[in-house]
Amino acid sequence: DFSTHDKGIFLQPGDCKASPEELVNNFKFFKQPLPEIIIGRIENTLTKKLPSRISFAHLDLDLYKSSLFALENIFPKLSKGAVVIMDDFGNPAIPGAEKAFKSFSKKRQIRICSLYAGEYPILPGVRPGLRGEQILKKYQAYFIR
Repeated sequence: DFSTHDKGIFLQPGDCKASPEELVNNFKFFKQPLPEIIIGRIENTLTKKLPSRISFAHLDLDLYKSSLFALENIFPKLSKGAVVIMDDFGNPAIPGAEKAFKSFSKKRQIRICSLYAGEYPILPGVRPGLRGEQILKKYQAYFIR
């Protein structure tokens, strides 16, 4: 769900939705083994499938509420030295992920480290107000428990 923390995001409800068939086809196309596919909203599925201990988590949830929900639910299960990576940290087109990561980390006095993850061109019509020749720098962030 979109919240006030996601203001300015270029996504619309339903943009990230994919069918199980699309997911399977993507894995087949890239000749990758199929993961276990769990269908449903993260708020309804994450806590049912988490292992008792987690040493690595890569979160790519885009929105504030889902990002914060995942962080709050995986944190108690993180092993000492576990690494959590948040995709789209610092991406002005997807502000909710960064806001959730910062809010969560501040409450727990966790130091966030930023990762430069490359550049990509803006596609015309995808992000209003940005020209097609502009380049977005992609960042991720992480913390170690």
